Amino acid sequence: MKICPKCGFSMLYYRDNNSSYWKCTNCEHCIEESRKQYSSLSNTILNLVIALIIISMSIMCFHLNSKVQALTDKNDKLTEKLHYEQFQESELSLCPLCNHKAELYDIGSITKKYYIRCTKCGYETYAYDTIEKTIDVWNKK
Repeated sequence: MKICPKCGFSMLYYRDNNSSYWKCTNCEHCIEESRKQYSSLSNTILNLVIALIIISMSIMCFHLNSKVQALTDKNDKLTEKLHYEQFQESELSLCPLCNHKAELYDIGSITKKYYIRCTKCGYETYAYDTIEKTIDVWNKK
């Protein structure tokens, strides 16, 4: 039981479809005050729920982005491996010094660089950023 702060009479608790409130049997002031408090509490709860939904969605987006990045990295590595193997079997000119077979090598895991070395005498190119550039330089020698 609550006492009305305005008139001192006892108040009754009411609950309907959308709200619950204390009602003074003596004055209308109490009805409005309790509805304001209920409305304020409802807004606070609603804001908390919205904040939780936004946080949950942000976490899900972060995880999805991580998964997409991992799949993209894996795809890039597979594409690069396929590209590398394709150029391994492509037409590399023979060594300009000893006329022997040459092979393509890669160095570095973060910044990829490529070079070509003769399998017999060890003659090699500088390291270049792309496989195509490395092969062009080798084949022009």
